[in-house]
Amino acid sequence: MKTFQQPLSTTTIDRYLKILRVQEESLSLPYLKSLIRAHLHTIPYENFSKFYYAQTLQERGSYIPSTDEFLLRHMEYGWGGTCYPLNIHFSKLLRSIGYDCSLVRVDEGHIAIQVQFNQVNYYVDVGYGCPLFNPISLPSEGLYKFRKLGEEVIFRKLEEQQYLIDRHADGKSFVKKEIDWQPLSLVDFTEDINNSHLDVADNKVMRRLSATIFKPRYCYYLNNETITRKNEYTKEVSHFKNRYDWSRKVKQIFGIEEDIALDAADYLEQRGVQLF
Repeated sequence: MKTFQQPLSTTTIDRYLKILRVQEESLSLPYLKSLIRAHLHTIPYENFSKFYYAQTLQERGSYIPSTDEFLLRHMEYGWGGTCYPLNIHFSKLLRSIGYDCSLVRVDEGHIAIQVQFNQVNYYVDVGYGCPLFNPISLPSEGLYKFRKLGEEVIFRKLEEQQYLIDRHADGKSFVKKEIDWQPLSLVDFTEDINNSHLDVADNKVMRRLSATIFKPRYCYYLNNETITRKNEYTKEVSHFKNRYDWSRKVKQIFGIEEDIALDAADYLEQRGVQLF
């Protein structure tokens, strides 16, 4: 498989695992599963940080912070990131502790991880806001599906090295993406990453707020001023009309500091997106 980055330092590995509350163990599928689950329960999918990075990291020639900065910002502000920082940094951790992994493109505008273990390739994704708690062995033919926390996820083989991931909720498909199951290096995603940070009206991820975090009993989704709590059986939707009540709830659920949440709301309002 392609190598694409230098291993993390021992200090950074220790800091990452400490944040996840997971100790380093011998490589195995159960250990990989525990790392995935810890990541989804600890570090949120969110795009609050994306507005900051779009304005500050361009001068460095990359919109992706270093792993040390990624971890520091999580500890300081509660940030995680969208698919690019989440899966890029998690893949760095996996590779640094010994897993054989590469990045894969998922159209449109997504990145995931391919982990090879015992001569089997597994799909791993901690950057989709999706209950993918297990490494997924993609089907050699037909489809594979599962239900978790009120969502049904279907993987369907389209052709050789091409798969569809189709997410369903409330009996309807709400997002589909195609997985190109070819291992790539980080440099292959330079244009994708740059385009995802464009401050233009038709770049939807830069014109809305979203976040997802998984807890032991529930998952929480934020879409602008709305926060939804779901599990296998229930769904509760809260609409916020007051920005300060909203920012306090964002801090309580997702761990994102209140002033950071309010700054992100201001960023959108300056671009004509009124949340409250």
